[in-house]
Amino acid sequence: MRSGVANAVDSLKEIAAFVTRGANGTGVSELVDELIENDLVRMEGKLERHLVLMGKRPHGAEVRIPPYGRNLLIAGPSGTAKSTMTAGLIERLIDKAYQVCIIDPEGDYSTLQALVCLGNQQHAPTVNEVLAILEDSTINLNVNLLGLPLEDRPFFIAQLIPGLQALRARTGRPHWIVLDEAHHMLPQTWGHVSSTLPRKVGETILVTVHPDHLAPAVLAPIDVVFAIGPSPEETLKRFAGAAAQHFAWPEGLAYAPASLVAWFVGDDQLPFSMQAQPARAERIRHHRKYAEGDLRWHSFYFRGPDDRHNLKAQNLEVFAQIAEGISESTWMFHLRRSDYSRWFRDAIRDSYLADQAERIERRMDLTSSETRVLILELIRARYTLPE
Repeated sequence: MRSGVANAVDSLKEIAAFVTRGANGTGVSELVDELIENDLVRMEGKLERHLVLMGKRPHGAEVRIPPYGRNLLIAGPSGTAKSTMTAGLIERLIDKAYQVCIIDPEGDYSTLQALVCLGNQQHAPTVNEVLAILEDSTINLNVNLLGLPLEDRPFFIAQLIPGLQALRARTGRPHWIVLDEAHHMLPQTWGHVSSTLPRKVGETILVTVHPDHLAPAVLAPIDVVFAIGPSPEETLKRFAGAAAQHFAWPEGLAYAPASLVAWFVGDDQLPFSMQAQPARAERIRHHRKYAEGDLRWHSFYFRGPDDRHNLKAQNLEVFAQIAEGISESTWMFHLRRSDYSRWFRDAIRDSYLADQAERIERRMDLTSSETRVLILELIRARYTLPE
């Protein structure tokens, strides 16, 4: 955010978000004092270029939210495109360089191109894996919980949330946390609320079919609700009842196909109709030859130190199968030589996959097992390899 002191040149004042009352060092001290006192709260929501687009009202006015200090609830019956709206929001947050961590119980977001996926039906991610990966500020992580039994997920969340909050306190990241199927993760009967949730929850998106099944302490910090589906009034009533919020449905407001109802809970606004900004749905569509075909002389060869092996991977599916079974020494030999990212870039011709693999290859804080899981999950998320 640009700011200028009172005696700055006019050209600087024109592009500044605000100008201090004092000149020179006095103006700087004025800015510092206000940052310490209230984190410059008077500028919240006023920097248009930083606001995140959510959609448009029927008359065309854009609906935007600040990228900081908001908690969102996206609610509605099954099959009403809640995940589609959430995916679009995730895309726009990532476009603005915010790091996102998604807790994804059903694997709904695994195919989004900008995400690294951790976990699948065979592998349940650990809290340590999640936190280690998020140390890299360039990685946006999708934590897939398909491999974790339903009854174990609340306990996993009870361990993960304090770790994410500690990471936020130290680094400011991840900037946004998304909890899909939140009624399973943070149920009304959840016994870890007081010990797990921070006093001030921020930058969190909850997605649920049943807002009234969430723990009341989880609903209390919600600032904006997006009710999707044919019964938005009922969805908002359930939220309001569970969160102890006064609710009034505006006269004349009715469900409209392809629209949803938004309620800015803390802004004294009545609910209103809007259309969600569509997702780009950048889902990878590479040729099948890379996943299942025969790359012939562009194949990858797992040789290991001293050329102990000569294991040919003629495509990504075979690469993943061999990678799961080779020894740690062979895996690390190629990892430290950056052979994986080089093959992804030159033979597979996937620069995104290569860039992400290269970052993993450079990470000295990850174990051999963690690097293997992360690279294999990255491949599976982008190419939908058979399990």
